[in-house]
Amino acid sequence: MAVAADTTNLAPSAFPDLAALRAGNDAAWTVAFHHLWPVALRAAQHPQAGLTSGEAEDAASEALAQLVPLAHRAANGDELKALAATIAYRRAVSMARHKSAAKRPLSRCRDEQVAGGDGIAELSDPGRTPADILALRDLLHLLHGLMAELDAETLALIEGKALNGFSYQELSKHYGLPLGTVCAKVARGLGKVRDALRKSPKQRKELETFLR
Repeated sequence: MAVAADTTNLAPSAFPDLAALRAGNDAAWTVAFHHLWPVALRAAQHPQAGLTSGEAEDAASEALAQLVPLAHRAANGDELKALAATIAYRRAVSMARHKSAAKRPLSRCRDEQVAGGDGIAELSDPGRTPADILALRDLLHLLHGLMAELDAETLALIEGKALNGFSYQELSKHYGLPLGTVCAKVARGLGKVRDALRKSPKQRKELETFLR
């Protein structure tokens, strides 16, 4: 279950300088979060999405993480808030669609996966061969190589989010970090991984081969 951000002990402050946000300053993003969070949460709570309070918090958190690399698109704080609202709303609607799809009969979903689906097999698939398991291990090794230059904290946050499925709120509580900092660190860390892939066509090709 999502854990709401604790803002009770923080004094209000002015919206941080956009230059600091674009530079990835953790302190600036922590302050910005307290301005952006209510905006993103209200958008994620839109009746059209119909999410629970916990799901809306998750959608808002995901939206703020997606917002980090897009800070250069805003000319001021108000534009950044508007962008946060747009992303949060779209994320909430997307989550609602996934919820609806998940309610379909299991046999139908399974048939769709066999027929093509998203091409990603379940890790617990009993039909997985030793060769499949070896390929997965090679994939994890490749991903760890791409993330080798990240600091230990960012690496732990990315692994917790991407591999273990923890929400941003859960990571914030577990590591004792402000939610805005967690969102910013994960977003910037994944950005560095994408940059590394762009600079290394060979690794990108190998990764695409694994994920086909």
